[in-house]
Parts: sequence; structure tokens; C-alpha cells
Amino acid sequence: MKKTEREEYLEAIQSFLAKSLSYSIENREIIRSFSYDFSQKGLYVIKGESGCGKTTLLKLISGLYPLSQGQIFVNNQKKTASQMCGLVAYVSQKNTIFEGTVKENIFFGNSPLLETEREELIKNISMQEGFSGGETQLINLLRLLYSDRPIWLLDEPTSALDENNRKRVREWLNDKKHRKIIIISTHDKTFDEIADAMIEL
Repeated sequence: MKKTEREEYLEAIQSFLAKSLSYSIENREIIRSFSYDFSQKGLYVIKGESGCGKTTLLKLISGLYPLSQGQIFVNNQKKTASQMCGLVAYVSQKNTIFEGTVKENIFFGNSPLLETEREELIKNISMQEGFSGGETQLINLLRLLYSDRPIWLLDEPTSALDENNRKRVREWLNDKKHRKIIIISTHDKTFDEIADAMIEL
């Protein structure tokens, strides 16, 4: 059976290029002519002062915001916003929790893990109603870890976590970066230690 376009991309992204991306709101320029080659698998850390456009850039790459100007190419093919949504897993600063247990929130009933491995993974997260901000953020990050998307975008992924869980997240992403393209916007300087490239806005 012939593979779909998305199945082929999930197997191998040979090139991923953002070219001259720009975005404006009410005549105010937020992102101006941003270009970068993200073709190599690894961890890319986007740095910059608050309000410089880090979150906006991630939303442009993810397809959540329309480009004012510029293009995104994957495997030398120009991609629309809707096509990028099919290739990207995005964790925003606004974490999402659904009705149900922690396990249901993370795995959606599907996971390559055995039941005992699932229990080990979530044993430190409260199972009661009303998750803390850190627990909510951790659930969203764990959900990402079991995404099959080849490109991961994370916006301030450790802002609500304690030091122990920040360390866990860094270890997870450091392990996954050899198989994914991971782009993070963060003020957490400890990511500098595992970054393959740092991008200053």
C-alpha cells in the first residue's frame, strides 16, 4: 500500500526551512524576516526578552498563525498552515486538561507502554481533582512525549515546574532530540546545556 504524504514525513524529514517569516498585528511588526534552517534533528532554543516574539514565532511555525510574509519548506516543498499542523506537536503556555484521569489525559487510551510502565510514569502526579499548575504542565509535556509528530514546539515548558521535574523534562527532551526536531522558547537557562543551537530574537 502506498504511504500517505504525512506517513512519509513522519518517517523522515530531510529538510525544514523557515524563510523570511514576518508577522504584524495592527501595523505593529512582531516578527520581521526570520529565517532559519532546522533540518538537523536536535534541540533548538529560542532566546530573547519578554515580548520579542518568541511565542508568535512558534505559532507561525506550527500553523496556528497565518504568515504575513515568508514561507516554510519541509523536504523542499512549501507548506501551508494546515499542512504544518499535521506535522507539528505544540505545547503552549496555556496548558489543556480534559475531563478524566491523569492517565486518560496523557495517553488518550493509546500508548506503546505497558500498564506497569504507565503507572511508573504517572506515580508522582496527583490523581485527585484540581491539578496544580505544575502538574497540569507536566501532564501536557507527557502527552507530547507520546506524539508521533516529527516536529515538537514547546513554549516555556518548565515555567510552572519544581526543580526535580525541570530536571526530568530536560532529561526526556535530551533523549528525544536525536529523533525529533525540537524547538523551545524558554527563559530557563539550564536548557542551554543540552541545546544543539541557540537562536536569539
